[in-house]
Order: sequence, then structure tokens, then C-alpha cells
Amino acid sequence: MTAMRLTSLLLVAALALAACSGADAVESTTTTLAPTTTVTRATTTLPPTTTTTEAPSTDGPTSPINGLVVDDEALLDRRALVVKIDNHPNARPQTGLSEADAVIELMVEGTTRLAAVFHTGEAETVGPIRSMRPTDGQLARLFDAPLVTSGGQDWVASLVRDTGTKIIGEVGRPQTFRSSSRSAPHNLYGNTPAIRQLADSLGYEDAPPQPLWAFGEMPNDADAATEITLPFISGLVVRWAWDGEKYTKTTNGVTHNWVLPDGEQEQMWAETMVVLEMLTYTQSPPPGGGPAKAVESVGSGNAYVFADGRVTVGTWERDTLGDTFTLTSDGETMVVPPGKLWIGFFDRDQTPSWSE
Repeated sequence: MTAMRLTSLLLVAALALAACSGADAVESTTTTLAPTTTVTRATTTLPPTTTTTEAPSTDGPTSPINGLVVDDEALLDRRALVVKIDNHPNARPQTGLSEADAVIELMVEGTTRLAAVFHTGEAETVGPIRSMRPTDGQLARLFDAPLVTSGGQDWVASLVRDTGTKIIGEVGRPQTFRSSSRSAPHNLYGNTPAIRQLADSLGYEDAPPQPLWAFGEMPNDADAATEITLPFISGLVVRWAWDGEKYTKTTNGVTHNWVLPDGEQEQMWAETMVVLEMLTYTQSPPPGGGPAKAVESVGSGNAYVFADGRVTVGTWERDTLGDTFTLTSDGETMVVPPGKLWIGFFDRDQTPSWSE
């Protein structure tokens, strides 16, 4: 692949870990940014691609996010929500992720955080919710969704709003609430039906997301991949193991559970996983700020699709914030099998691995 130029904003800093106050929770006042410095970063170009379309279904309407058949077609004609989720050990097991249409894992400082995407799914309790990072505006725009977060520094909120993203913070019950069973900052939770009603009352656009990529069956000649290792950093290694029906997750060698709606715990699992290698770097802060990890989801890089205990390898491309992902392999569209979906925004300087 030949090199292409990708311009990245360097003016980003660490976010405040504490939640924003109720007065600043929705669309807080923009802070004027210091002059920025433009730096060109190298990425890669892709072979010619074919048009991305949703895979046909004979069973009913399908989700544009995970390709699964949806029982209630009316749920497809509404906005998605992106909820930023804590992944600190004190935040596990997380609640409500089992009801999400997709879960995205991406780097922050020294660990990862999760983003739960709710389109056809709902969770009356989801969390713990944590603060914004620079990538979150790119992520929310991927689904044309409001971002639900516990806050962040003003200049970061301004950066996120500059992408066209609406921000919903800690606004109080019934939308958000603190749990007495955990200590702050790992105890803020949300109610997605109530958050949708708040978004309606604020006049936020209620448009459904675009198809995330092309859906289809795993190729018959795909290589076996039953044990997958993703070293996000040296101190955080995620492993997925195929059990014949689904992939189950461990984090740093410990079973990674989630809490189901009935309060029971279950090991986190996915039927389909998409790992996208992205530019991941520490952005320089403005005066008074601290460094923050950023992930660049506009550009191109290597892509891996795991399903049915197998893997296909290709490349991803996203030209602008208004685009979703195009996946290709050998110049042809690389499809994603419908299924309960986990997505990894993975550092392109790390190396994913798998075995039979």
C-alpha cells in the first residue's frame, strides 16, 4: 500500500475524571481554544473498493449496526446513542452492555474504555459512565448519535461539539444516577429510554444510523481463529476464545463479566468481532492540561473480521466523519457476518494474533 497524508489535531489534553455538574451536563459552554499546530501523519491507501450495501435478509428487517434481524421494525427508524463506559477494574462487571447493538473498545491513558451503542437495544441501567476523550466525537458521528458521558474538560467538550456531536452529561434522574454500591468515579449509570426522551425534548435529530459496513457470510476459505489475543498495551491484554457458538472474553487473564438485566452475571461474549488497526497517540495538551490518548478513526489501516471461529484479513477506510467504514480484501468488499458485535479500535503499532 502507498502512503497517504492524514492531518491530525495535536491540541488535546487529559480529561477531568470527575463528572460534570447538572448545570453543565448538556451542551456546556464552549471554551476558546489556543492556536493549533497542524501535523501531517502518514497512513495507507487502499485498493479500489466496491459499493457497500446491506446484505439482503429473508427473515425481516436488519440492524444497520450488527446485521441482526429486528423484531420491531419501528426501532430501526430512530437515533442511536453512544454511551461512554468505564473499564477500570473497579468498574467491572459493567451493566447494560449485553443489551447494546455493539460495544467498542479503545485506548485511553494506561487502559481501555468502552462505548456502548444503543439503536434497537435499550438498557434501563447502563454503566459505569465515564468522561470524554478526543476520539469520542469521531465515534459518535460514526452513528450520528448523541454522546452520553460523565463530562470532561471544557476544551475537549468543545472539540467533540465541533464534530457536530450533541453531548448529554450527568443530568440527574431519571436519565442518570449514582449507585451507592460503588465508589466514585465508578458509580454513574444511565437509563437509555429516559435519555432518548431527553434528546427528544432538546430537539436533537432523531435520524437512524447508516449501515456500518457490508454484511454477509464468512467465506468458506477463511482461516481458523479460535484463540484471539489483543495486547492493547503491555498492562492490558484482551483474549477471546471460541466455544463453538461465540467468543468469550477475558481481560488480563480474568474472566470479564457483564451484569444482565435480571442482575445475574455472565461472561462477556460476541458472535462477531471486528478489529481495526488505527493511529493511536498521545496528544499534547493546552496550558494547564495533561496528556490524553487519541485514536484516529478517519483514514485507513488493517482490518480483521472474526466470526464462526474463523478470520478474514483486509483493510478499512473512512474518508470523512460523515462516512462509515468500507472494508476490502484483495480489492473486493470484505463482509461482516451478522451477530452480537464487539469492535476493537486497536493501536496499529501493536500486533493482534490468533491460533486454531
